[in-house]
Amino acid sequence: MNVSLKEKISKLPVPNIFTSAKFEDIKKENIKILTEANPDWIPVESDSNMMHIELLSYKEAMLKTMFNSAIKAMLPHYAKDEDLDNFIFGMYAGETRLEGEEPTAAYEFSIEESLSKDIIVPKGLVLSNNDDTYTSVLLESITIAAGTLKANGKVQLNKKVKESTVKTENVISPYPYVLTPKSLEDFTGGSEVESDEEFFERAILSLNQYSTAGSEKAYEYFTYKADERVKDVDVQSPSEGVVDIYIDVDSNNDAKSKVEAIFNDEKVQALNDHVNVHHASIKEVTVTGTIHIFDLLDESNVRKMIEDNFSRSFKIGEDLPYSALIKNLHVAGVFKVELTSNSDLNVANNEKLNLTFNLNFVKANYE
Repeated sequence: MNVSLKEKISKLPVPNIFTSAKFEDIKKENIKILTEANPDWIPVESDSNMMHIELLSYKEAMLKTMFNSAIKAMLPHYAKDEDLDNFIFGMYAGETRLEGEEPTAAYEFSIEESLSKDIIVPKGLVLSNNDDTYTSVLLESITIAAGTLKANGKVQLNKKVKESTVKTENVISPYPYVLTPKSLEDFTGGSEVESDEEFFERAILSLNQYSTAGSEKAYEYFTYKADERVKDVDVQSPSEGVVDIYIDVDSNNDAKSKVEAIFNDEKVQALNDHVNVHHASIKEVTVTGTIHIFDLLDESNVRKMIEDNFSRSFKIGEDLPYSALIKNLHVAGVFKVELTSNSDLNVANNEKLNLTFNLNFVKANYE
């Protein structure tokens, strides 16, 4: 499996500039300094000087912790939240964090009695939930045809979240008819604000945006920048002047159209390149087999460790060798793994592997 940026950062050595902030060590050093200055002084807890030393040592420990925190705020792989925003803005030519996308849902709009004329429910109609803590808007105008009572439309929640079960079924925009909205499904297809790790990784990619030749990394950067919901990108050029971009993104939102739009900008697209944007194909594979464990009472823990090992999403074009599959199934408490197939799980360069597991847990016979 590919090594993530987070894993790479975790292997970096701790910078020497960070200073120790252990209270007991600082206290011992301060006692030593005072003893050298006044050899007749005996360091005992009942002495008032000891109280002063402890107070100063606590303060010094706090200051060192503050200094370490201040230094971390200036290093992007330690910085978080606003500190990371400021660092990347200053060091990466004004790059800013992606704010996420609003989810959408299908709604039904109905009137009480059919009329002899068409009724237009306008784009931008504002809805709210019962306590007005959430609002949503109708994305496109819809028509309730003459002689009918209802029509369906797509509504967008005014909150940048991946999904939401909230129901915004109250009309708060002025409207001349009694209109009853009804949610037909949960809001889906949105995304949260870009995480620190995603933001830092994209900032590194942003260094490629000034390439005049349309480099692979430049195309990756602009694809990620187009929409926060893009999980992975693979750039290929099957022939001169043709660029195929495969993206890993849910198909029930408009992220693909946003990626296509950014490459229609003459400031982004490399001259003479023809860019095609595709959804990556999902290759579904069910892993079937038997897991022999030492203690059947430990089955839930073993399952959890296996799930954790496969919690990371696969990259587009990323294969899973049989040896790596066995390694990640052979967690603590497992005696033996038997799978119905012992083949590598290979994908095409425009496919993404998605695993499901059908595992039978049995008591190991190791006597």
